[in-house]
Amino acid sequence: MKKIYIHIGPWKSGTTALQRALGENVKKLFEHGFDYPNGTGGEKIQSGNIIGRANKCPDALIEYLRIAIEESVSNNVIFSNEVILGLIIGESVVFRRLSELGSELNCKFYLVLTIRSFAERLQSVYAQKIKQHGYSQSYDSYLLETPLFQNFLDILNNSISSGIEVLTHEYSKDREFYSGFVSALGIPCSISPQTPSIITRSLLSNEVYVQQAMMAFAKGDDIKRLGWAMVENSSQLYPKHIFKASNEIANQLLEKANPLIEEINSKLPGPHTFSLLKLSDFDSGDDYIPFTDKQLETIKIWHEERFIRKSEIRGYVINWLKRKILMR
Repeated sequence: MKKIYIHIGPWKSGTTALQRALGENVKKLFEHGFDYPNGTGGEKIQSGNIIGRANKCPDALIEYLRIAIEESVSNNVIFSNEVILGLIIGESVVFRRLSELGSELNCKFYLVLTIRSFAERLQSVYAQKIKQHGYSQSYDSYLLETPLFQNFLDILNNSISSGIEVLTHEYSKDREFYSGFVSALGIPCSISPQTPSIITRSLLSNEVYVQQAMMAFAKGDDIKRLGWAMVENSSQLYPKHIFKASNEIANQLLEKANPLIEEINSKLPGPHTFSLLKLSDFDSGDDYIPFTDKQLETIKIWHEERFIRKSEIRGYVINWLKRKILMR
């Protein structure tokens, strides 16, 4: 019976690094009995090996998996794509269809989840929402509406009810991250990225706040280009990537989230579980300081006069940010 491993992240849990490592070790994995079909590595940010409409439509996902599994000559097939997380959250029918596909093809599905502390993921997802999706709310507002805890619980409940076994490994920023994944799946060889890191670090919180202000005057690719210029040029501006919440909001979050985390832990197969949130996870860091009207006008003028017409902005951005925005 074939074993099919579907790694779905979740988001901001090292998925890009893991997918790069898998893609760059396709041959090595295959020699040890594990297939990572359609996987690529190298100097390219990717979203794994579930591609095209398969990460947007449940029907396309099931058909994609069916074809890839039937074509694979290996008894162990690995898929990874955090994007499909959005397809299966709250959708028990997808889990049921995976179970039915397993019976049809005589294979066993496993759902692979990365365990990263919720305190860290809240910070990282918030920055990502601003950087790539134009999110304009404060950290307090985000904490009040975040679905991270309920989403994770829904995935576990649907997996259990459909008979799909869950495997876990822990997030880390060193090679133990890869060895933990290998161990969880029983892969008899090591894997690690062969190319330099694609993303060296996350946006600092003050850089994220600059992007929030920019949202008033530009959209789409302009904002993304500015964001990456800031990433590459301003790593020494501020040492923190921590967002501070008010005590009132933090206490509300702890009251709502910790019972859900306890329920999640009771349903995880082990050995990995989540730590409960603490007030100290939220009471230090960078305060959200709204930009003044004068600062916003300065951003608007710079964007209109400099940014749109100037393509070689990388060396210029950092000096301008120091003078006009970050030196309050």
